[in-house]
Amino acid sequence: MPVRKTSVLFIGIFICLCFCLPAQASQDLDRALMLLAQKLVPRDGAQLVVAVADPEGPGSQLSQFSTVLVESLTGALLKAEYCQKAFGLNRDCQPGFKSVVERRRLNDLLEQQQIELSGVIDPKSRVELGKLQGITGLIYTKVYDSRNTLEISAKLVELATGGIKAMGKVQVKKDWQIRQWLAKRLFADLTILAKPIPPDAAVFIGNRAARLKPAGVIISDLPRGRHKLVIKAPCMNTYTLTIDLNRDRIMTFNLEPKKATLELLVKPYNADVSIDGYQGNIKLNQSGAGTVQLPAGSHTIRVMAQNYPNMDREVTLQCGRNHLERIDLTMLEVPLKLRVKPADAQFSLDGVPIRLDAKGNAELPVKQGKHVLTASAKGHQDYTRTLDVQGPQDLEVILNPEPVRLQFSGMFYDPKKPNVMSELRKDSVLKSGWYYAVAFKTTKKAWVYVYQMDSMGKVSRLFPLLGYPELENPVEPGAWVWVPPQPDQFWLDDNVGREVIYVVASPTRDARLEDLYQRLEDLKNNPKAQASANKVLVTELVQRGPAGVKRIGKQKLQYGPGYFDIANQVLETHGQVYRLEFRHIGR
Repeated sequence: MPVRKTSVLFIGIFICLCFCLPAQASQDLDRALMLLAQKLVPRDGAQLVVAVADPEGPGSQLSQFSTVLVESLTGALLKAEYCQKAFGLNRDCQPGFKSVVERRRLNDLLEQQQIELSGVIDPKSRVELGKLQGITGLIYTKVYDSRNTLEISAKLVELATGGIKAMGKVQVKKDWQIRQWLAKRLFADLTILAKPIPPDAAVFIGNRAARLKPAGVIISDLPRGRHKLVIKAPCMNTYTLTIDLNRDRIMTFNLEPKKATLELLVKPYNADVSIDGYQGNIKLNQSGAGTVQLPAGSHTIRVMAQNYPNMDREVTLQCGRNHLERIDLTMLEVPLKLRVKPADAQFSLDGVPIRLDAKGNAELPVKQGKHVLTASAKGHQDYTRTLDVQGPQDLEVILNPEPVRLQFSGMFYDPKKPNVMSELRKDSVLKSGWYYAVAFKTTKKAWVYVYQMDSMGKVSRLFPLLGYPELENPVEPGAWVWVPPQPDQFWLDDNVGREVIYVVASPTRDARLEDLYQRLEDLKNNPKAQASANKVLVTELVQRGPAGVKRIGKQKLQYGPGYFDIANQVLETHGQVYRLEFRHIGR
C-alpha cells in the first residue's frame, strides 16, 4: 500500500518531538536546580560537607524523577558559589560547599548504620551520621505536584545542631519528559533478619505480610519510597518503624521479649543476688524481698551470702505475669569439738542442751556463723560466750569457780588498856609493844593466805600459822577464824615504819602462794638477798591484781572477857589480793 506524504510528515514530526523535548525539559530542570542550589548556600560562608536525601513526594513512593532530582541537585551543589563584595566593586567568590556526597554513597552509609531519614533526623541519628565520611549537613527536599507544575522546596540542616542553615524553593513546568519520569515507579527487595525468632512471628509492610523464619524473609518488588514496617510475635515487643526503601535493603532486628515481674524472698536478707551474671540486679529490703522486671524467658538467679553455700536457680518467666521465688540459703556445717570443765557442767548451744560424755567432751556439726554458748555447774560461775564459727573448731570451755566472799577485819589495843580495842584499818597508827590480831570468815570452802611485811622487808606468814593446827587450809565457811586464836595476840617489835598485811583467798589450792613463804624465808636468811625479799613478795602478789573490796558495816564479836565492835571489809576474789597498810611507831 503506498504511503501518503502526509503520513510520512506526521511520523517525522513525532520522532523529532521524542528526541527534542526531553533535552529541552532537562535543561529547564537543570536551570531550576542551579538556582535552588545557590539558595541553599549558607549566607555565613560556612563550608559544609553535604548530601541530598531522597525527596518526600509527590506521593509516598519513589519514581524515576526522584533519582533524577537527587542526582541533578547534587551536581548543581558542586557548582554553587558563595560570593561577597569586598574592597569596593571587587567580587570575591568561592565554592559554596566543601564537598557533596553522591546519592549512592550516602545510601550505602545509611544502610551500614541502619539509619532512617524519615522526617527530621533525631539528635542521636545526627551524631551517627555526622561520624560518616565527615558529613556535616543534610539537604531535605519536598516535591509538591500541581496540574502543570512541580514545586521543589529544600532546606539545609546542620547535623551538629539540627538548625536550618538555608532554604529555598523553585518551580518547574511538568513537561512531557518530567511526566514520563514521574510515571515510572521504582521497585526494590527487602530482606528481614531477626533474632530471636519465636513461633508465629510475622512481618507487615504496606498491604503485604510474611511469616518470619529463622533464615529470614525476603519481600520482593516493593515500591521504592517510604513504608511502615511492623514486626509482631507473641510475648515479644512489637517493632514499628518507618523506613526509606530507596534500594534493595537487608535489615536486621533484635527482638525484645516483653517484660515479666520477678518477686524474690531471700534468706538471709543481706545476700547478694545476681541475675544472668549481672550482680546487683535486685536490691533486697530488711525482709529479704525484692522485685525486678525481666524479659520473658529463661533466667539464672544466683544468691550468695557469707557463711552460706552459693545457690543457683533456673526460672522461666512468662510474659505479662508475676512470678514469686522463695530462696532460703542453708548455712555450711563444720565440726565443733568441745572440752568442758568441770565435766558435769550443763552445756547448751543457741539454747539447745548438748550432751557431754563422762569426761566433759562432745563433738557436733554446727552451721557457719555466730553461735551463743552457755554452761553452768554447781559451785562455778555461769559461762556465756558468742562464738563466730568459720571453720573446724576445737574449743576448751573452763568454768571459773564462784568467787570467795571473804570478810576480813583486825583489831589492836594497848596492853595498858586491855579493855579498849580499836579496829585495824588503813592508816591506823600502832606503837611498838602493842598487840593486834586479824579475823576472817568465808562464804565457801577456800584456801586463805595472809602475809605481813614490815619496813625492814621481814616477811611473816600469819595464815596458815605454824604451831597452830587449827589454822590450816582449807578453811570451812561460816565461822570467824581469828589469827592468832584467842587468847593469843601478835606483838609489835621495835622495827618501826610501814607495816603491810596481804590477804589472798582462792576457791582452789594455790601452790605458788603456799611455796612463796619458804622461798621468802630462804631469801631472808641470805643477807645478800634480803633487799629482794620485798620485791619478790610484791611481784608474786601483784600478779593477781587488786581484789574487790567493800565495807559492810559493823558487827559485834566476842573476844576474850569483853566485847568490841569490828568494822568488816568484804573481798570477792578469785585469788586476787587485799592490801591493808598501817603505821608502826615507837613506844
